[in-house]
Amino acid sequence: MVTILVAPLMSCSARLPVYTLLTAAFFSESIAGTVMFSVYLIGIVLAIAMAMTFRKWLFPGDSDTFIMEMPSYHLPTGRSIVTHMWERSMLYLKKAGTLILAASILVWFMTNYPSEVPYSKDFDQAREEITELYNVQVANEILTPMGIASLEENSALAAVIEQTRTIESQLAEVEGQSAQVAELELQQAGIEQTYPELYPAAVRYLELESTLDGDLGQLEKEQAGEKLAGSYAGRLGKVVEPAIQPLGFDWKIGVGLISAMAAKEVLVSTLGTIYSVGGDEEESGALQEILAADPVLSPLVAFSLMVFTLIYSPCLAALAVVRRETNSWKWTSFSFVYSTVLAWIVCFAIYQVGTILGF
Repeated sequence: MVTILVAPLMSCSARLPVYTLLTAAFFSESIAGTVMFSVYLIGIVLAIAMAMTFRKWLFPGDSDTFIMEMPSYHLPTGRSIVTHMWERSMLYLKKAGTLILAASILVWFMTNYPSEVPYSKDFDQAREEITELYNVQVANEILTPMGIASLEENSALAAVIEQTRTIESQLAEVEGQSAQVAELELQQAGIEQTYPELYPAAVRYLELESTLDGDLGQLEKEQAGEKLAGSYAGRLGKVVEPAIQPLGFDWKIGVGLISAMAAKEVLVSTLGTIYSVGGDEEESGALQEILAADPVLSPLVAFSLMVFTLIYSPCLAALAVVRRETNSWKWTSFSFVYSTVLAWIVCFAIYQVGTILGF
């Protein structure tokens, strides 16, 4: 019984995608391996400590004698290796095609519905006002002084704007590569010398365009955030947020942890679904970059989340095994409750102590 209760504290392969994602997002390559090893080590230490506690308080007395006849060992054959790989691969594909897929669909539905939610302001009107301000500034600062009503009336200006935009885009891509930066800056200087009257107007036009894109993008993020907060997933996350806030988690992580009760690796797909809501796939970047940019998350919170994922409630498959082996809902419920409470206590200590120490 003790083994059944402490076995879920040992890291399984389902938790590895979570560890990999968070270590890659928040820790440098030089310490990522150490961080991941420390999570495994915490699981081992907790398993030993809880086993000793259970033996002393829940199952006192001498342990039953357990005798197992070990088979003779042989070097694995190529056929047995391939067979084992095939069986494990098929098991994972079945799991990915059923449990993980179903959980991902459910999370997608919960993050996208209801489709109409109350917003704090009229975002469509805000977009129109920002666009109108941009058009007025372009007209007053660029078009009117040059005696034109649109860029199409001055092909030279349109060409300079396009060339300058291309160079600025390339400069952003090769940042830090001195040779290429110098070459692009030389091209930029050549355009300025060739078109001394048009170049300042082109630069100002691109500045206004960049401001417009930034303001519209900020509105999109704000609207997407309010839509997500008003979705079924957001409402569920808000319910559990007070309980997990002392651990450094917000409601988004709460939704991920709830869905990961089905299977721990579902946490990755859940976070991917939540953080991609309202975003452009081409501009959103990798999930680890999005997580790293979230102001709520930090290396300390990421480590706390990894430890919580390690300790809290076993997945549904593991709970089903506990129920089958113990033939008792009492011990199944106990396994769920004690592991979740233990996870909260350990992660509370990690986050609060880490915060006090300035991590």
